[in-house]
Amino acid sequence: KIQVDRMSSVKRLSEFRKIDIKRRKSQLYDIEFWLSFGVTKESLIKYNVTPIEYYFINGNIIKTDKYAYAFIEYKDGVETYKIYQPFNDTYKWINNHNDSVWQGWTQLPAKGEILIITKSLKDVMSISEVLKLPTVALQSESVLPKKNVIEELHRRFEDIYILYDNDFDKEKNWGEIYSKKLAQEFNFYHIQIQTKRECKDFSDLVKKYGAVDSKKIWDNELSIPY
Repeated sequence: KIQVDRMSSVKRLSEFRKIDIKRRKSQLYDIEFWLSFGVTKESLIKYNVTPIEYYFINGNIIKTDKYAYAFIEYKDGVETYKIYQPFNDTYKWINNHNDSVWQGWTQLPAKGEILIITKSLKDVMSISEVLKLPTVALQSESVLPKKNVIEELHRRFEDIYILYDNDFDKEKNWGEIYSKKLAQEFNFYHIQIQTKRECKDFSDLVKKYGAVDSKKIWDNELSIPY
């Protein structure tokens, strides 16, 4: 049995598992699924997201759900995968990225005025598409980044915002807790989707309100840090 961190809901396999994948062709339902979050096919290609038919753990083949995707990362010459099955309550995430892998890092520009740090590649893609802002994500909200990496980000970007989940419907709002902790420790700005929107993250906001209105919500409610 594998202990699962509540914050990430990820089966942490990186230390003792080898994961491989078998890709499949993208179907109309894949495009419709991602477009509901404002993510185009071009973004999926840019961020190395591919639909898959099977994944393999230590050589054992496992058939995926109808909706199943691999988030592919390359670091230090090693290819790793995060498997995403959005409608699977038991194996929604399977991951062998380690905590040093930043999602969306290689797609960042050299410099910019604003950088958003969020909590998943899905939100990275949604924010990048809808707001046209550079965005990255750690492996989970509970991960603390390395000091030298943060120093580099401060050199490259003028203002850095943390946009984690608003766990408004939970006993503890862990997204808010971790966001404020990170902001205080590394001189970032904490921002949060307002509870009245009843959306925990930006991709949910786009799905509920659409890309145009989500951009207006950003301009009026989110773009001012606190």
